[in-house]
Amino acid sequence: MVDDPERSDFYFTAIHRAGDVVISMSTGGSSPALAQEVRSLIRRNLPDSLEKAAHHLRNERRALHEAGQSSEDIDWSTRIQEILSGGTSTTFEHSDDAR
Repeated sequence: MVDDPERSDFYFTAIHRAGDVVISMSTGGSSPALAQEVRSLIRRNLPDSLEKAAHHLRNERRALHEAGQSSEDIDWSTRIQEILSGGTSTTFEHSDDAR
């Protein structure tokens, strides 16, 4: 039934995994081959350090939580870019002003 979108609402997705990072692509059943190709295009453009970044960010969030701080209101964009570009320092400076 996967190949018959008219009679099924079950779809396979094209998945890429890099550790905890999972990217899933679907065309809603119209073309699994297209989903695989788009997944491959995305994969070729992803940084190689995604798995490492997820690991570092998990540890930084855990440290904040253990210190009794929330990670919800933090703009993580700068730190993510730093890690993806090779910065692996585990020190995350959090101030109450960042909230």
